[in-house]
Amino acid sequence: MIASALGYYAFAPDSLRPLVLKSDFERFCLSCEDTLKQRLRSPSSYIRTECKGPYTETATVARYLEYDPSKKSSDIDEWVKAQIERGELNITTAYLNYEAANGFGASIRGLEACEIDHRPSETLIEATRYLGPHVGGYDKTGWIIQQLKAQP
Repeated sequence: MIASALGYYAFAPDSLRPLVLKSDFERFCLSCEDTLKQRLRSPSSYIRTECKGPYTETATVARYLEYDPSKKSSDIDEWVKAQIERGELNITTAYLNYEAANGFGASIRGLEACEIDHRPSETLIEATRYLGPHVGGYDKTGWIIQQLKAQP
């Protein structure tokens, strides 16, 4: 019985596996979804249609500034700059295709980029443990600050 269950999950799509058997990338997609749902008008209507990726690249200063638009070049921490110079910092991107209801209840489709910076030795889910992934250019805290600044 146990062997047949393990056999089923070995060949099952990632989305059907229990959390402990999901790949690192699928768990990263779930973390991205959690962050995105907090920003939607109707989070209960959220349906993921696809999570594409991972697309990993070695960070440069220019790419890091795209990743974190709240910073200027002079604001980047020295240890982050050192990691970038040594080629020890990656930025991984996933793209979430989804459907959700807008404020009027109409179903809309969306595409959102989800990014995380991490060391090459670190898994994606380990990298999300503090501030979470960047969705729409901001982590959880950065998004809240951006919303507060936008209010009159």
